Amino acid sequence: MNSIPYSGKNLRLVREDVGLTPRQLASISGIGESSISYYENEQSEPKISQLQKLSWALSKASGRKIAFYSEFEEKVTDDFGNFNPGENPPETKVYSRKKQ
Repeated sequence: MNSIPYSGKNLRLVREDVGLTPRQLASISGIGESSISYYENEQSEPKISQLQKLSWALSKASGRKIAFYSEFEEKVTDDFGNFNPGENPPETKVYSRKKQ
C-alpha cells in the first residue's frame, strides 16, 4: 500500500499521476469537484471520511492501494484485503486520534 501524508499538493500529484482530472476524481469519489479544488489549493482540509473516499477513488482508478493520512490521525487506511478496482468502496478503518 502507498501510504501518503495528506496535503493539497500531494492530492494533486497523486491525482495527476493516476491520470485523472478533478472532474473524474469527483465522479468516482462522490466528492464535489469544487471541494477537490479547495483541497488541492489548500483552501480547506478534508474530513477523515473524505480522505477515505479520495483514497478509495484513486486506488480504484490506479489499481494500486493508496491511502492518505493526516497530521491529526495516526493513520487513515483503506483495509482493502483482496482489492479489486471494480468493486464498491470497501469498509474503511480510522485509527485513533493523536493527542496534542
